[in-house]
Amino acid sequence: MLIVLCLTIIVIGCRQIYDPHLDNTDDILVVEAHITNDLETYFVKLSLTSPFNSSAISNPVSGAKVWVIDNKNSNIHLYSETSNGHYIFTPNSDETGAIGHSYTLHIETSEGNIYESSPEVMSSPAHVDSVYGIRKIKAELIESPDNGSSLYENRTYIDIISDIQSNIDSVPKVRFESDWIFEMINYHRDVTGGPPVPPTYSWTYSKDSTLRISEATKNYILKGQYSGSLLTDNLAGLYENQNLQNIILVMNYYYLNDDSYSNYNDMTEQLTANDALFDPISKQIKGNIKCLNNPEKPVAGLFDVAYHVIKVFFVNPNSQNRPPTIIKTGSFYGLPANTEGHTEGIPPEWWFD
Repeated sequence: MLIVLCLTIIVIGCRQIYDPHLDNTDDILVVEAHITNDLETYFVKLSLTSPFNSSAISNPVSGAKVWVIDNKNSNIHLYSETSNGHYIFTPNSDETGAIGHSYTLHIETSEGNIYESSPEVMSSPAHVDSVYGIRKIKAELIESPDNGSSLYENRTYIDIISDIQSNIDSVPKVRFESDWIFEMINYHRDVTGGPPVPPTYSWTYSKDSTLRISEATKNYILKGQYSGSLLTDNLAGLYENQNLQNIILVMNYYYLNDDSYSNYNDMTEQLTANDALFDPISKQIKGNIKCLNNPEKPVAGLFDVAYHVIKVFFVNPNSQNRPPTIIKTGSFYGLPANTEGHTEGIPPEWWFD
């Protein structure tokens, strides 16, 4: 009894709140910026990192001066702030990113800090030889709807594979993004013989935000590059209940320079950890931006300059015993403005058929 009492006193006497007394570090500027060859609005997003115990979701940086210089012709592209921390520039047809031109991002914050990217060259595109699908069954850990426990369940996917060949004497470095459009048409067929009703064209649109880049290699031909993925388990219901007519794959190929590829490769390793015991910390990812007035001041983020190519395909999942069919379409007319919607009688301008 005496031993138990002594142990109880020791445990109670030693119990206290642990305070690690972490030193507060300066807020780190986070930069997200890109330009392409597309006639689109280019953006720069500026924010500050938040302390680990902060509840803030974002900490935008407003009131900064932002501009990009085309180092080949000395053109200056001034960006304007449209919302807190979000700066845009809409180019004319002769101001889009051009192959062989290098671009430098400049940022001056309201506090007087001056940041500059390294000169970033727009690389030449490569040639996509073929795009095809491979059916894969993957065991995924999901939450049970009954008791909240987790269990593995087999799910069927179409993995999108690209074969790419360089057009020039350099190894292609590519980032992949896949957009998926499901097109439904309801013809409102009336078996009673009533007057015809114009069809309803409806759609759902989603982007696969998973980071995917080409393999690190010295070959000018990239075979079997994993470029996207589509879960097919729910497609039968779309065909039967929503009159699914077409599955459209919009493949985006971003041809990266060495700096961008290195940064995305570091991000990929950060996410996958390559089966390491401990994940690498995000500070190990080096961007291409530095603080000029204080070289020791850390900066996070990337000024991404990449040539963009779009290819559009019809996808037929086919049966379980046959590989998926991917057929290239014709012209690209754009993407839906909304993730879902419908029109009566006339399909939208971007519609694929």
